[in-house]
Amino acid sequence: MPSFETPGPVTLRVSAPAGSVKVETWTERSVEVDVTPQRADEGSRQAAAETRVEASDRGGRHEIVVQVPK
Repeated sequence: MPSFETPGPVTLRVSAPAGSVKVETWTERSVEVDVTPQRADEGSRQAAAETRVEASDRGGRHEIVVQVPK
């Protein structure tokens, strides 16, 4: 599970052609991203494994990008 230090405002960008997204907020100065397959089939496991999760600093704002492959 990727974890990023984010001491300030955060923008989240999620690109997922299927599945579900759950966002929980907290007071910690970090972001954790947990990608899990929605079903127990090989396609779901492969999509979860190939999901790109990145963090970058965009002018004082932290941007977290989660991109699930098609």
